[in-house]
Amino acid sequence: MRPTMFVVMVEMPNKTDLRKLYFKLVSQGYAVKALAPGSLGQCVVNPLEWVIGSIETKVLGTSVLVFPNGKIKVSGGSAGYDSEEYEKWLETEKVLPVLRVLFPEPVEYSLKISLINGSHTLSEINMLNFFDICNLLEEKFIVSKPSMLVNPGKRGRICSVSVKTEKIKGSLRFDHSGKLQLFGFKSYSDMKMMLGMMETYLKKVY
Repeated sequence: MRPTMFVVMVEMPNKTDLRKLYFKLVSQGYAVKALAPGSLGQCVVNPLEWVIGSIETKVLGTSVLVFPNGKIKVSGGSAGYDSEEYEKWLETEKVLPVLRVLFPEPVEYSLKISLINGSHTLSEINMLNFFDICNLLEEKFIVSKPSMLVNPGKRGRICSVSVKTEKIKGSLRFDHSGKLQLFGFKSYSDMKMMLGMMETYLKKVY
């Protein structure tokens, strides 16, 4: 299993002067968008005079959205991750480099992971046993079966199964090839635990 995408919220005790930060980043050559208050799509025409609600940029390939209340949304991919301490890797390799660019002096901050996505391959699943495994998983997990099973006449994604549990926030989705995607987890350990529960159960019953 490997993590693919992350979204982290950084919270600082002090407010951020968006106008000052905007022109600082522009002067350093960053492509920066000054966004209108209450909008993540409408750019401010004149950042020098108009109110800025947030600023959007990319730092070292990582997407950054800065708000005036001291919050920063940091998101991107997990290429380069190769250890078990994923949260520490996120802070060291993704968040801290962003903060060093945004602020010349060290700042006090806290982190909260909004979501982690991942990918994996389940070698136990193939075209021959796919339907049997769908039925077996229903005995322990919350399963949303593909439409070809619950409504054969309906068109759309027919071979994608969603698996959830009440104890862990996040879901697994796989098809008849065994390719699995993990969506919306709040921690790497939760993602790992959910996958482990499913693999252990399959080895036990199939």
